[in-house]
Amino acid sequence: MKITTGYFADNLTVDEAIARVEEGGSINVYGFNSMEEAKEIAAKFPKFVGVKAVRCNGSNFERYGIATIDGNHAPSLFLNISEKNRVTGTANEGGNRRLVAFAKVLRSLELA
Repeated sequence: MKITTGYFADNLTVDEAIARVEEGGSINVYGFNSMEEAKEIAAKFPKFVGVKAVRCNGSNFERYGIATIDGNHAPSLFLNISEKNRVTGTANEGGNRRLVAFAKVLRSLELA
């Protein structure tokens, strides 16, 4: 598995990815052999976490060590976290709970 936060060259631990997106951003987990496999794994996350199985398009995946299907599409798990509250400046507490649950499930599935 390869965990990134928007730049394909990243190869982060789950803790590094979470630290990068606590203030807002997205995490992708690559390394699935098919969309069906990515969907099966996404279904193991609680719904409130908001993990989706997506098919990313691109031509440089293999250059960055990301497995593809048909050379241009990479199945992945996708999680997006909103930025902190712009009005009050307070942390996105719901987003932080989602990150904690995301990491817990990744570890339990031995994907992190």
